Amino acid sequence: MSPITLFCLVAGENPHENIFKIEIENDKLVSDLKEIIMEKQPNIFIGVNSRYVKLWKVNIPFESENLYFFKISDESILDKPGSEKLKLTTRIKEYFPVKPAERHVSIIIETPRAIHGKLNQAYLLGCFSKGDLVELKYKDKTYTATFKEMYGRPFLVADGCEYPSFSKFIQAMIDTKSIGGSVYNNLKVKSMSWKEFCEEILFFNSIMQIKKELQLLLDDPNVRDIFYGREEFEKASTEVSIYEDQNLYVVVDRLPEERLKFIGEFPIVYISWGTFTDDFPFNPPKLPFPLETIKKFDNILDTHIGLEFRSKFINLTAIALDWKVSRGRYEERPAIVFYVIRKGVIPLGDQHFPKIIDGIETDVREGIYHTTGTGTDSHYCRRYVPIIASGCSIGNSNKISAGTLGAFAKDSTENTYILSCKHVICLNDGTEQELIYQPAYIDYVGMLKYEKEKETDMLNKAQYKFKDKEAANLSRTIIEKIENDLKIANKKDTLVGSFVKGFRDNYEIDGKNYGVDAAVASLVLTSNGNFRNFDPEGFCISNTTFKLLSYEPITLSCTIDIINNLDSIDISQPVLKVGRTSGLTIGQIKETISSSVLLSGVHNIFYQQERIFGRFLLEAIKHKEKTVFPPKWLDRQITVKSNGVFTEEGDSGSIWFNKSGAVIAMGHGNLSTNIAIYSIGSPIHAVEKALNISIWFGK
Repeated sequence: MSPITLFCLVAGENPHENIFKIEIENDKLVSDLKEIIMEKQPNIFIGVNSRYVKLWKVNIPFESENLYFFKISDESILDKPGSEKLKLTTRIKEYFPVKPAERHVSIIIETPRAIHGKLNQAYLLGCFSKGDLVELKYKDKTYTATFKEMYGRPFLVADGCEYPSFSKFIQAMIDTKSIGGSVYNNLKVKSMSWKEFCEEILFFNSIMQIKKELQLLLDDPNVRDIFYGREEFEKASTEVSIYEDQNLYVVVDRLPEERLKFIGEFPIVYISWGTFTDDFPFNPPKLPFPLETIKKFDNILDTHIGLEFRSKFINLTAIALDWKVSRGRYEERPAIVFYVIRKGVIPLGDQHFPKIIDGIETDVREGIYHTTGTGTDSHYCRRYVPIIASGCSIGNSNKISAGTLGAFAKDSTENTYILSCKHVICLNDGTEQELIYQPAYIDYVGMLKYEKEKETDMLNKAQYKFKDKEAANLSRTIIEKIENDLKIANKKDTLVGSFVKGFRDNYEIDGKNYGVDAAVASLVLTSNGNFRNFDPEGFCISNTTFKLLSYEPITLSCTIDIINNLDSIDISQPVLKVGRTSGLTIGQIKETISSSVLLSGVHNIFYQQERIFGRFLLEAIKHKEKTVFPPKWLDRQITVKSNGVFTEEGDSGSIWFNKSGAVIAMGHGNLSTNIAIYSIGSPIHAVEKALNISIWFGK
């Protein structure tokens, strides 16, 4: 071991007054050097998180003007011969194998103020808005300035004067030319302490450095979402910065074989979509919820846990009323359940959920909502039908998604429409004409092309790999049939409608919000000059299908006004639906008007963390395989549970009805948890009111 003497300077400090000397054994780590520096200069590092203090090796003579005008940035330092950022786990002797030159600064210390105490840097990172307040408290006086942008440059305005930097503002206020590092700690920026402000800027700057990598993640069709967050600690110190220990969480459909460990300085944590880590019991109480609790929950949806409350929890996917779970067992105590993508993870900016709300306990569980738009007799639902009816496959112009025709409707002028979910009928903002086809392209021409491609592959294997003539001849026969079917399909005019209007949001009725995801399309003439025939009261499946499930054939006949009459549904009776994917299925209503869900596509949390990501002008994200649209909360939804799965992807838009043919709701998605999959639907009268239409049964 041999001691080494290093002359150090905090970037931005006056070199004549603030160069200081450190003696340290050269086999010590750089982390030891940083610790000694911070102990020796405590005033400079008041309120500074050690995580953001970085050391740079330089070789600058004391007399050099570079010390006066030193700018900390990766580019400027790397331009200087022999300069490099020091790694904390490296020994000092690896950077200084020989003694540094006399009267030379060997270490430049980068602090939050040194890097980002510059107004322009904060401005470029999008941290200021017009009118933001900056306060300086000095010797019992308070000086204030407001942020203003002029000619594309940032200024602080105080007493009619404009200052291009924090330092110029401070110098003018306290009448000094030299500013010590500790003076900056007297600043308050946008109600944040200087420490908090610097930590925020450093965090955003770290994100700026990985902009390209983030863009690649967002463009990956396997990635559903990304967000910053950290693990939840029950007894976390209030002194811990919210930007400390942040991970980049990547929500994926499938875990990649080669997983990233870091992007920049951020650890990567993968979350596999649809998987759960929490364990819950499987036998909830079979008691009905107390009527008083149901009414209270219904009321607080608009008050205590309204949109303002939900905006504080971007990990939140659904809210429901259920029984309390304590120590792995259900208790006969109602609870407001908050469903999140991953329990124990707190996204950056989120708060902790309250334990009790208006006298009702709360629970946090894992659950994900996903639309069911992209069984028995489902083949009939996906084929081309000359007479269209409820339950048949429909799709729009994008050729990659399919949903379900729900019902037919009329408006006040007696125009007839096709009714389904908005995310089925219209994937854009409604500014472009959206044509509707039956069946969806992927269920007809697209499916036949895919089958031909698969069978051609089988033919090649039979011919060239296995030399099997019988198998090859069979494949040729199958391909010939597919080609004939494809010729017929290409000649069919599958156009049935054109998007007119839609609604995907909460709709207020009598002071309460009801979520609706619905749209209508007008019927259009086919190439032969006629409308496709349709059956407003029937389904696209045969009557025999109902009999297979021990039901007499059902026809649609009326609607049930669950909004104005909560008791109009007997939840002990089954509810049915006919959907494009799963055909005819049967379920049970869990509770009437019992849940709120966040209707979202991919990148839901990413969009809600726009404050972080949006400032870096990431390019628009477009996935051919996925729907991308802003998240919306849908309140007072009807929840159905089945022994199997009540709705699957492609069943969005399906009408839910009882054994008498009365329409209750229109399904749009599923809430998946580790104990069950719940189908989510909008009350049918909310759909009618939001679109100003009435379901029409042809009578």
